[in-house]
Amino acid sequence: MSFRVYARRVRDRDVPFVRRHRSLKNAAGCCHPLGFDGTQAHLSTAGDVRNDEVALLRALEMLEASRAVRRRLVGL
Repeated sequence: MSFRVYARRVRDRDVPFVRRHRSLKNAAGCCHPLGFDGTQAHLSTAGDVRNDEVALLRALEMLEASRAVRRRLVGL
């Protein structure tokens, strides 16, 4: 699946939270500017993404911002 599909699932409150968290990890797998582990470590600075919806959405925003910068740099 694509980054945008995973991002949409992260935001979808009808999806169980554990699946939303998994979708964040999958989105990070599509776009991992610091490598997968480095990106996960960076996203964890958003807060407790496993249990807090605000932190989960903040982490997604961080990932989307990073992805947007990278896409601009490579001209996509």
